Amino acid sequence: MQKTMAELNPTQTRNQSFKHCNSVLLLFEKKRASKNSKTPLEEI
Repeated sequence: MQKTMAELNPTQTRNQSFKHCNSVLLLFEKKRASKNSKTPLEEI
């Protein structure tokens, strides 16, 4: 079923997967940023 959906509207599915990847990357960046902000305090 997903295959037919992708064939019917490839742009929409591509945008959805792109948004999903973006949200995952944003989450990863936030985690990394919080980790980076914690490290100096721990080192001091």
